[in-house]
Amino acid sequence: VKSDSTSQLDRVFRYAYRNKDKLAPGSKEMTQLSKLMEGLKPLDFGLEDPTSTPRSTKATTECSQRVEFKQNMGKRRNSQGTIREATRHTKPFSAGCKHMQPLDAREGKKALEPYIGCRTVYGDKDLVMAVFLLPKGVAMPLHDHPGMTVASKLLYGMVEVEEYDWVDKPKGFCRKYTEKGDANEMKVHAIGAEYCNIHTFKAITNSAILDIITPPYDPKTRSPNFYNPTLLENGLYMMEKYMPSEFRCFEEPYHGPKVNIPNDLLRNEGSEMQMEK
Repeated sequence: VKSDSTSQLDRVFRYAYRNKDKLAPGSKEMTQLSKLMEGLKPLDFGLEDPTSTPRSTKATTECSQRVEFKQNMGKRRNSQGTIREATRHTKPFSAGCKHMQPLDAREGKKALEPYIGCRTVYGDKDLVMAVFLLPKGVAMPLHDHPGMTVASKLLYGMVEVEEYDWVDKPKGFCRKYTEKGDANEMKVHAIGAEYCNIHTFKAITNSAILDIITPPYDPKTRSPNFYNPTLLENGLYMMEKYMPSEFRCFEEPYHGPKVNIPNDLLRNEGSEMQMEK
């Protein structure tokens, strides 16, 4: 089965990469990117919406690939005996999941599953495009994206989104915004360095979320913070930092169409590199 919009993914990626320095919530570039992202479908990434019928051979293959990955993870865990050693045999998402792993794996405390899967479509030091697969009932820990912009598109499923905007950052006060909906109802969510920079997604059903992140996490300058919110009498939330101990996010193979940086941008970057030398 082939997607009816095989070039839509390429259009989204090219626009995002070409305008990565201008993307911010409310900007005309983000508005245009959001419109383009609205046209993306699961099949553009080699995924099939599990709620669609009838299920195609591709959907069965997709399901089998994920089951096989989980079985391999389980075998590694059983042979090694601990969650921490099992993670050594995986390929964490270098620009996201890797930096969202707990410092202490708390060996043996919890089974490895359910976990969030991450399939990287493209990633470099400037921009990352990735699909996160959230099993039903699983939520990302509440986290921020310091100095970063993120555009998120729900490809299939139903999620509940929580976003927090700083009202008084030094005092730790935030205002909360929530939305719940399926892929047909929910628009693209955009967060920025100064706008709703703390967020989480909870999967009401099995869900897939596309993230375009610029710039991506960096262990030296842009590591995530995790938060526990406490509701105050004035309706605001007090944010307390913590480190989640049981969150698991693993890189899975991406089998969808590839994307590439436009040739004219490659030439420009090559010229800039030569000038720097």
